[in-house]
Amino acid sequence: MWQTIRRFWKYLAVKLRVRHEERADPKVQLEQAIQEAKEQHKRLTEQAANVIANQKQAQTRLDRAVAESEKASASARQALLLADQEDRMGNADAVARFEEAAEVFAAKLVDLEPQVQVVHARVEARFTAATIEVFVSGRRVAAHARVAGRGRFITEVAHMPHAHRAHAEWTPSRLIAWAEQTGAATGRLVAGILERRPHPEQGYRACLGLMRLGRLHGGDRLDAACQRAEQLRSYRYRTVEHILRHQQDRLPLEAPPTARPLVTHENLRGATYYEECHADPSHD
Repeated sequence: MWQTIRRFWKYLAVKLRVRHEERADPKVQLEQAIQEAKEQHKRLTEQAANVIANQKQAQTRLDRAVAESEKASASARQALLLADQEDRMGNADAVARFEEAAEVFAAKLVDLEPQVQVVHARVEARFTAATIEVFVSGRRVAAHARVAGRGRFITEVAHMPHAHRAHAEWTPSRLIAWAEQTGAATGRLVAGILERRPHPEQGYRACLGLMRLGRLHGGDRLDAACQRAEQLRSYRYRTVEHILRHQQDRLPLEAPPTARPLVTHENLRGATYYEECHADPSHD
């Protein structure tokens, strides 16, 4: 009984509301629609203003990081030039001082590199027969000459990140010479890193990372960690970092296993037996 009355009441309320809306003044309905549109426009305007403000803040941070990166790159280049001049004059102390300064600026560039890259941004690439252009939000950020042939690539210094431009000032011989000053194992590991890259420049970042580890943990620990990484045949920066972080460089190195002598027994035929079998067709 009560359910029947309740359903009837709901039906009556809906019917009255529909009839009221049909008889409502169209002018009032239009004003309500205009008010709702204004409120929606206001919300969209506020959202757009927030997006623009965030973009301006991000651009300001990017410009600041780019300026710092350019300053550090110029300082690293100048320190290397001064080191070469002092080397020609035979002043070893000044060479070591300028190379140490260059290492500091190079490490700073490595730290700044993630801030000056367009990370996780959606880009638009445009290809022609001769060039490749990359755009971010309608702004061209790179243009490269297109190389014919599969697996080929070229490197333009002007298109490299600022940290990579500083890496280009280094040479394999300079990096190996620095590593050998830390220890023989460090020198061998740096040489192995450079040899295992298709191009030595691709290993500069790992070698400069080893420099930073040497400043953090000391040359003795770095050389011990490089020796352990060399024993593991892992010529990687991450391996050395893992060894130092877990203090595995303080553990004694295991001696390489010695070859066991061959056991001589009358039932063991040896390699010469099978050579004679292949030479004598009567065994076939």
